[in-house]
Amino acid sequence: MEGGAPVITWEPKFRNRAYTVVGKESLADTADWGKTNSLTRFFKVRVELPVAEEPLK
Repeated sequence: MEGGAPVITWEPKFRNRAYTVVGKESLADTADWGKTNSLTRFFKVRVELPVAEEPLK
């Protein structure tokens, strides 16, 4: 808690991936998951693996 408000922290486990944290104010909201803000109550993390480079020929 900081200043009476809960604080959520998270640290990625694998450094070679791209992580994006997205959220929603309500799970009943039909809009897509988007940027987080002070109204966001639900979160999820999108993980993308690095794009494999094509082998040299």
